[in-house]
Amino acid sequence: NPDPTGNPTACSPGGSLNPLAAVADINITTHGHYGYIRAAGNPFNGYKLDRNGNLSPFNAGTPTGTTGFNIGGDGYRIPDANHTIAPFKTYQGFGRLSYDVADGVNIYAQAAVSRSDLSYDPLANSFAQAAPTVTIYAGNPYIPAALAATLNPGDSFGFSAYWGNEQSSHVDERTDFWQATAGIDAEIGSNWKASLSYTHADSKHKMDQSDLWDWRKTLAAVDVVSVNGVPTCRVLTTSFASAFSGCQPMNVFNGAPISTSPAGYAYATGTSSYRANFKHDSVVGTISGSLFELPAGPIDVVVGAEYRHQSFNLTSNADPATLDTAAERNAYFAGVTDRGLLGSMLYYWLTNVGTGRGSLKVKEVFGEVAVPILAGTPGAEELSINGAVRLTDYSTSGSVTTWKLGGIYKPIPDVLLRATYSRDIRAPNLYELFRGDQSGIGIVLDPVTGLNQNVSTVSGGNLDLKPEVAKTLTIGGVLQPSFLPGFSFAVDYYRIRLKGAIDSLSSAQILNNCFNFGPNTPECALITRPSPSEFPSLVRISEANIAFLNTTGIDFDASYRTQVGDAGALSLRLYANYLDKFDTQAYEGQPVIHWAGKNVVGSNPVAYPRWRGSLSVDYSTERFGITLTEQYIGKMTHVNAGNVALSNFVKPKVGAVVYTDLSLRWMVPHNDGKIEFFTTINNLFDKDPPIIPGTVPGVNLPTNISTYDVIGRAYTAGVRFQF
Repeated sequence: NPDPTGNPTACSPGGSLNPLAAVADINITTHGHYGYIRAAGNPFNGYKLDRNGNLSPFNAGTPTGTTGFNIGGDGYRIPDANHTIAPFKTYQGFGRLSYDVADGVNIYAQAAVSRSDLSYDPLANSFAQAAPTVTIYAGNPYIPAALAATLNPGDSFGFSAYWGNEQSSHVDERTDFWQATAGIDAEIGSNWKASLSYTHADSKHKMDQSDLWDWRKTLAAVDVVSVNGVPTCRVLTTSFASAFSGCQPMNVFNGAPISTSPAGYAYATGTSSYRANFKHDSVVGTISGSLFELPAGPIDVVVGAEYRHQSFNLTSNADPATLDTAAERNAYFAGVTDRGLLGSMLYYWLTNVGTGRGSLKVKEVFGEVAVPILAGTPGAEELSINGAVRLTDYSTSGSVTTWKLGGIYKPIPDVLLRATYSRDIRAPNLYELFRGDQSGIGIVLDPVTGLNQNVSTVSGGNLDLKPEVAKTLTIGGVLQPSFLPGFSFAVDYYRIRLKGAIDSLSSAQILNNCFNFGPNTPECALITRPSPSEFPSLVRISEANIAFLNTTGIDFDASYRTQVGDAGALSLRLYANYLDKFDTQAYEGQPVIHWAGKNVVGSNPVAYPRWRGSLSVDYSTERFGITLTEQYIGKMTHVNAGNVALSNFVKPKVGAVVYTDLSLRWMVPHNDGKIEFFTTINNLFDKDPPIIPGTVPGVNLPTNISTYDVIGRAYTAGVRFQF
């Protein structure tokens, strides 16, 4: 029914008459766990299979108001038993050598090395990428008898399934990093210092994801015929047989193929791999000292220069760019091009990573100055100004100038006032510039067709990226009253206005923006549809200088330290942040979105609480210490990331959350040093995170993992040595 106010979106999911709700036992209705049949005009169209190959009508469950997501029924869901945090191991080392070669001259060298390993099982290997995923042809001996009896020679039907964790893919990742720096520091006269250093860094990352559908082999393995009563890959009976040597038939109708057809599954799956190497070389030189004395003190300056060279190289065995043209696809998929090949199919069903390489040269010169104006005078215990300027030339995007102006005023010893205003930049990194195309999938609610299902995505680097530019203003002060020794209270207001932010829109945002703002919207060029009225076959995602951001807030920092008799010291510290504004705009002409106080519900949830902070109390003696910390995250209101305008929720609020952490320390003297034993308990009372709905059941935990603790009570223990 239409909204009495005339709002055409009132009945849309998230509209005023159809608010979004957090509901349990949600299944996705586009596929079944063990199989779903799509055969227009066939009596078994819309039927499902069980693990034994029995056919029965598909129960879609109870509709929720969001197409494709129903309560209960025979749809599929991504299993709950996924990794919250991937298991990892980290090894680190650091060393430094320093030598005074003469009075005031020191040379040094230092190095750091690390290795981190991750091993985990991500999304299951399934046929749930599109609807349908694969095509099955009449004559396949694995087709259930009842269904086979309805097929004529040459007939075919679509098949999809989600077997869950019965056949997960597996990921192994390793990152090796090392960095070495050598330099010299020298004193020049009594007021000047100089430094020169060289740094080299190298990072290598490798990733292997095994047990993924290799689409070329998979299409061959599911296309089965009977040869002398023996199930055989059809392609082995054609002129392409030599290109598919070793093909094993795969039965997809009796449960997970990894169990029912292990040989076929082994043939149809493979490993997607990529290797990324980052290198960094830089030389930095500075000279600092005092130009001359003023009545209030010396004018201090720093001048310097820096040169950086960074390079990036990424190799892959599954580069989507090598299948861009029809000729390339026909050559690679020769033998199966007419057997249900979809335009979204690349080398593997996940982790098709494009190759990329490039380098960046950066030249910088900079200077800083601090000028004291007044000191030790009535009404001006201290008055000084400072400034800095930096000219940076990027080989990819040209030159940019950044600067900072600041001042300090201390009218009395107890009060300090401060302010800074600066122009800052963040240049695009090598990955944002040079990475190759990478494939992905994600569930979207397409506003054109009303379908809620997986869409293929491709994302890649952008050589046209420019540095994002921000203007930052901070004004604040510090109170340290002489009548209360050990107490300090600081408050700082900040305002950041950023233009040309490097960001990318999600596939859901791209589809909604094109639909809501018309065909001339830039996002429309990122969408590929077989026809204007059909579900998209591809959405392209890429970083661009698109976003505007304006944020303001206030930081509070209060601390107090005092002795407790002769036994020990008591310290208290309170830190809090108030977020007054966090506004973004995708680009000029788009609406400004106000995020402050919002919890963003989507596939990658984020939160912008108005208030957050921490309070810690520490008591320590010579041999013992205890710290109790309370962390506070303020209440928020839900907002729909896919379409902010449709953000009506049945339960729109998220309550405030408080976590308690406890740490203990014991110090034991040892010769001229000490041994410290320590233990920490995070989330002492094992508080659960608040339930926050997601947009795809099972992909994310039903909470905001970037904001709330999802581990629960966790223990850390260790020993520190000081000699």
